[in-house]
Amino acid sequence: MDKAYKNGTGERCFMHEVPGMYEYNGLLMLGQFPACHLDQIQELPLSEEDVIISGYPRSGTVWVQEVLWLLYHNADTDLARSIPLLKRFPALEHQFLPGNPAGIVNSLESARTTPPPHLMKTRLPAPFFRMQVENGNTKAIVILRNPKDVLVSQFNFYRMNRGYKFDKSWEYFFDMFRAKHLFWGDWFDHVLSWWNLKDLTNVHIVFYEDMKHNLRAEIAKMAAFTGRHVTEEQLDKITEHCQFESMRDNPATNFSVARYIYDFSKAPFMRSGTVGGWKDYFTQEQSDFIDQMCQERLHPYGLHFRFEL
Repeated sequence: MDKAYKNGTGERCFMHEVPGMYEYNGLLMLGQFPACHLDQIQELPLSEEDVIISGYPRSGTVWVQEVLWLLYHNADTDLARSIPLLKRFPALEHQFLPGNPAGIVNSLESARTTPPPHLMKTRLPAPFFRMQVENGNTKAIVILRNPKDVLVSQFNFYRMNRGYKFDKSWEYFFDMFRAKHLFWGDWFDHVLSWWNLKDLTNVHIVFYEDMKHNLRAEIAKMAAFTGRHVTEEQLDKITEHCQFESMRDNPATNFSVARYIYDFSKAPFMRSGTVGGWKDYFTQEQSDFIDQMCQERLHPYGLHFRFEL
């Protein structure tokens, strides 16, 4: 992480700061994700029946969550619409306490006290799951999205997340990315940590752009990976339910239940979902910078992204 920004006391200082933020193994984290909770995640006993969904923030984890939940619940779209996704499929790193407004369960506690299979979401990089995935047999579905669209989505998420208290420009936000001052760490480090595990039989990589191109085919691949039998009719039903436009208008998946967290007057939680929306934000220099970084950091490992369809 760039150390160019310091204050007069010599302590680390960042381009955007909120109360309670801290660093954990090089990741810039918010106080709502306490270090003790992150410690516990790395020691959480999981089985081969359990599935972790991972993705850098704004890469499409919510999309994959809804698909996976339906694969494990007989494509029951009526039930899915009746219960917010936040309650059905919480994130591992969240430490939700009793009495939280949305009634979200503590996923760590649930994983410890209920029988498998457990479906869990995380935005953490692969080293946090070395015991369960790299050296174990817990399944991981990793969603990857091109960095230009991720950054645009991140920018709008920073604006609408009440806890982030962010009111700066796109240009300022992009400079935060260059300086590695974004929450959850550097995007390149994150995606490479999971991409390096792609040859493990318990890791499945899915690209956001492929889901946009042929959602039904990607759902079928996830079903095969997790060993879930679905009929052609169920596959069609899940595909229709999980179209981006349907999820954006669905109160169970558009996070309208979390208005205490998000200011929807700034941006919706699920905005456009397009591939190539970055063109409305990026300057040529910014686009060239990302292209160069991808060539230097990703291409040697065989990782390539589509920036438009």
